[in-house]
Amino acid sequence: RMFGAKCDGAHDDGVQIKQAHQFAQLHGLPVIQPAGEFWIMQTNEIPITTNVTWGNTIFHIDEKFNQKRQPRFIVSSRHSGQKVELDGAAKQSLLKRLAPGVQILPELAAYRNCLVSIVDSGDKIGFRAGERYQGQSWDREELFYVEEGGRILGDIAWEFNDYTSLTATLCDDSFLVIDGGGFYLSGDNPGTKYSGYYQNGFRIQRSRTKIQNQWVGLEPDKQDVSMEPRSGFYNLSRVFNVTLENIRLIPWEQNRSDPARVVGAGTYGIGGSRMLNCTFRNITAEGTLLHWGVFGTNLNKNFRIENCQLNRVDVHFHCWNLTIQDSVIGLRGISI
Repeated sequence: RMFGAKCDGAHDDGVQIKQAHQFAQLHGLPVIQPAGEFWIMQTNEIPITTNVTWGNTIFHIDEKFNQKRQPRFIVSSRHSGQKVELDGAAKQSLLKRLAPGVQILPELAAYRNCLVSIVDSGDKIGFRAGERYQGQSWDREELFYVEEGGRILGDIAWEFNDYTSLTATLCDDSFLVIDGGGFYLSGDNPGTKYSGYYQNGFRIQRSRTKIQNQWVGLEPDKQDVSMEPRSGFYNLSRVFNVTLENIRLIPWEQNRSDPARVVGAGTYGIGGSRMLNCTFRNITAEGTLLHWGVFGTNLNKNFRIENCQLNRVDVHFHCWNLTIQDSVIGLRGISI
């Protein structure tokens, strides 16, 4: 409102919301909007880099303006991944030591408080099951966090003969908290046949982030008519220690009775890849056989689900140390 949002349902308040968050980013200020009603239409990539209190604020998101690579909100860090350059001896020492059971990697001690990714694109470790997925494979890849002295968090599963990339991303030294807010979605995602995944909510690419106390659903007079899949209202990417808590979500429609209206791929309420030590607590998202899985992930370690009721948990490529506690994985169960 300070930046001129109209709040009338006719104007794109996302323009002014984005300006407010850009101002907060520039000056290191929290965003506090305890109540109100706002409409987000064509605006994407609203940056969230400081704490947010939305309280009882309601956001209406017009999904006909959804984009494939541009979420509505980006929770981002001031740090980006950096290529790790080791000399020949250090590289060979790291490769020799990197194996199941290792707990300390002294060659990476300089990268404490970093999320480290190591990939060998010349060595395929996973091939996806099913005729429709012919040719889908996964590089040999590891993800772990480095503590003091090279102590690592994240059990190592693979040995490596070589690697094609070694990157370290410094994790933020504080937690970012996004608290509150209700999100009403219009359900009319663009596109008429499967051509890729659309984004409609939050992309979380900052470690040490917590999103809590939110409600997500359709507008009262709308239904999900999308012919294209969604990647997840919450989509996590390359993060350590992220929590979603006290959230109501919905699984999206996929298996409609009319064959011409079936969505051509799995469509999700939560998605992500390259996630370490992430917790999902007191989340509800249940549906019928019409609905696809609320949860789909790739390369996920130390994955905790606590006190949730979810219609499905879907693991595509690689999941280690999945804990499901005091929860119901409902109609569609666990898919691996």
